[in-house]
Amino acid sequence: NADTPLPLASVTKLATALVVEKEFLQDETITISDSALKIEGDNGLVLGEKWSRDALLGFMLVISSNDAAFAFKEAYQLKKTGNDFIAAMNAYAKDIGLEHTTFSNPAGLDRAGQAGAIGSARDMGKLIEHFLDTAPSLATETMYPQQTYKSLDGKSHTISNTNDLAVHIDSLLASKTGYTNLAGGNLAIAYRMPIYGNTIIIVVLGSTREGRFVDIEGYMEGVENYFKIS
Repeated sequence: NADTPLPLASVTKLATALVVEKEFLQDETITISDSALKIEGDNGLVLGEKWSRDALLGFMLVISSNDAAFAFKEAYQLKKTGNDFIAAMNAYAKDIGLEHTTFSNPAGLDRAGQAGAIGSARDMGKLIEHFLDTAPSLATETMYPQQTYKSLDGKSHTISNTNDLAVHIDSLLASKTGYTNLAGGNLAIAYRMPIYGNTIIIVVLGSTREGRFVDIEGYMEGVENYFKIS
């Protein structure tokens, strides 16, 4: 069912990150607002805290911060009066050939029984491939089990990767998790095959919170067997 549109949950944040990297300069400052902090989920951001673009992007992707995603949306709309961040996300998706994908908010959060984003597994494969090609340094941030980021105010944030497999996959190149009640458990990863050197992308949508990791490991085993046989 590679082309079946399904709720994406926080896999959405790959697209959020790509639009932010395109539209914001590296040295631009993002300020955490009260309205961003009121979004579901708390990852330790502080009202009025100031962040560089790249540090907050890494923080958002690694711990899957909804607050950070909405802070970027607000900063974009303050910077570009009259322009809508979600419209920019959907235009970006169209430009890179995501045929079955629509975003409704920057975090993929469900609202009033409606998915915050929908897309197909094949589209998410294309998205993480584009993420690797376009933002390789940002992709690197998602490889490790734990990261520490500092805001411009000097506040240190040590966070754990929401991808439990980050500690087990030595050849991981990029990853993004997603989970909501509507979406179930989602996970997109890219990794390099040991020995063979191929870059492999696997996307699981609609699993469970724990089952997505088991599913990915099963597919990785299948890929390895395929290469051995070939």
